[in-house]
Amino acid sequence: IAKEALASGKTIRQVARERTKLAPEELDRLLDPSRMTQPGLEMGPAGG
Repeated sequence: IAKEALASGKTIRQVARERTKLAPEELDRLLDPSRMTQPGLEMGPAGG
């Protein structure tokens, strides 16, 4: 998603909205910078 966003000039949020079936609220939660950088937050399984 990040590579496509960079190549297309779109935001990560725009590409994620187009390519996934996630609700806008779920995207907001997943792409919240403070949730990604604060220690002690609950983490889900790693992708890859």
